[in-house]
Amino acid sequence: MQPAVELILFDAVGTLIFPDPPVAVTYQRIGQQFVCETSAEELSNRFREAFRTSYDPHNPGQPLRTSEAWELSRWQAIVESVFFDAPVSAREVIFPALWQHFAEPQHWRLFDDVQPTIEGLLERDYRLGIASNFDQRLLSICRGHEGLAALDPIFISSQVGWSKPSPQFYRQIETITGLAPEQIMFVGDDWENDVNAPRNLGWQTRWLIRRETVPGVDQVGKLTDLLTELSEVRRGGVSGQTDPS
Repeated sequence: MQPAVELILFDAVGTLIFPDPPVAVTYQRIGQQFVCETSAEELSNRFREAFRTSYDPHNPGQPLRTSEAWELSRWQAIVESVFFDAPVSAREVIFPALWQHFAEPQHWRLFDDVQPTIEGLLERDYRLGIASNFDQRLLSICRGHEGLAALDPIFISSQVGWSKPSPQFYRQIETITGLAPEQIMFVGDDWENDVNAPRNLGWQTRWLIRRETVPGVDQVGKLTDLLTELSEVRRGGVSGQTDPS
């Protein structure tokens, strides 16, 4: 029998929220303002590759240290890689335009299963939060969506100082909350970041796979499945600090 869950943490992008319009469409629209005619499909391919290789390329396999300054430079490098064939003068204005665009709540949408799940779990007295590889822009995004207002604490990698799936990311959260690993449940759509890495440290995990079923893993096909699993009302709260900074 698993210990009682004291805190449920959700991944952000791909689990709770998604960019609207999609990343490639936004990159193309903003790029076109500055004389970049690359197709959205090509920009999408370039973005996926640049993002995949963007985490600490100088120290592969090493702990993923991060900060606000590092995330800013990382995203600048991603944008420059995507628009490598645009003039330097264009890249210098494309990056701040994109950075600001993705800081604005209206450019992010909640998945349909988010609101009912949050409301249902709060009715059962669960404490809910977010743990994400992101930077401080996530705070303004969450503040701009009423449906996310009840999620506290919010752990952001740039403030924690480590990125998922570094063990230090999850250990920092344990220290800040004062909770044992088995008292925390992590729910997210990324196998390594949200399931495998925290599970190996003793956390309870649920892999969110909205489009398919994978045998032999603890998964949910939609977030509202958690309401069936966690059907009992909890009594009492959890202790510990909530400020991840």
